Amino acid sequence: MSRLLWVGVGAVGAVVGLRRAKAAVDARVPAGARDLVSDLDRWTRAAQLAREEFSVALLEREEELKHRLLGDVDVDELRRRRAADRGPAAAPGRAARGRRPG
Repeated sequence: MSRLLWVGVGAVGAVVGLRRAKAAVDARVPAGARDLVSDLDRWTRAAQLAREEFSVALLEREEELKHRLLGDVDVDELRRRRAADRGPAAAPGRAARGRRPG
């Protein structure tokens, strides 16, 4: 029970502290500087949103191109079959292309 009390006291203290800090900043910082920070925050959020949308669009386009190139083929299954056909001596992901042992 006393832990819950101290958690509540800490939460109330944090809220009071944050409100006082905001009031102190509002009293000492000119309105133009607050607007500038607000504008920078909006631009940062807009850039982050654009980057996220670009990443989503890039993944969608990649999937579309894979589908157009391969159709409804399970690429992982093809890789497993190919590795099984090569035998246990072949390392996964490594193909000896045009190399001669020696």
